[in-house]
Amino acid sequence: QPVHAPHLQVSYVDVLPVETLRLHYPELAQVNLVAVDILADGQRLETLPDASQDFVIACHVIEHMVDPVEAMMNWCRVLKPGGRLFLAVPDKHKTFDKNRPITTLEHLRLDHEQPSRERDYEAFLEFAEEVSHKTFGSIPKEGIRAHADLMFEHNYSIHYHVWDTPAFQGFLEFLPGYAEGYDLKQIAAAPTEGEEFLHVLERPS
Repeated sequence: QPVHAPHLQVSYVDVLPVETLRLHYPELAQVNLVAVDILADGQRLETLPDASQDFVIACHVIEHMVDPVEAMMNWCRVLKPGGRLFLAVPDKHKTFDKNRPITTLEHLRLDHEQPSRERDYEAFLEFAEEVSHKTFGSIPKEGIRAHADLMFEHNYSIHYHVWDTPAFQGFLEFLPGYAEGYDLKQIAAAPTEGEEFLHVLERPS
């Protein structure tokens, strides 16, 4: 939903315009989608200059990123000194990801240092088995690989990565000594009554 805050100028980012998003995700036909202001890959934000934004809001976004390390580096990059990053991340224990294993730091490091389409495909296969088959029961066991192949072929936006609160906190603590140029400091963190946990990080002034 759009943010209604008269004192703020909010721009919405997506890799595709709304018309194309509706074609790519027909299940969203009846959903009121916000108009896209900035066309960019959410992981790279390639059309946004360095230190150009007062804030970045990523609500249920980072789990869709193939390389969360690169995403965090670029979300940091576009923030002005004193700018803040607001994250809302689904808790695997409260979502359809409940049967999936937590993403390890080693996995995240490999995704950043050694990108692999084979490893990406494994995420689709895991999603097909643990979510589509086991959680939703929407496909039979013998249809798991075909379902994974179809999603992979169409670059469907799945949850590539899965966290709970301690695991994501560990990821945030891992980044400053690992990701080049990343200097965000956590200033707040809390669970919600829903299916997510929240983190607020700030770029030093």
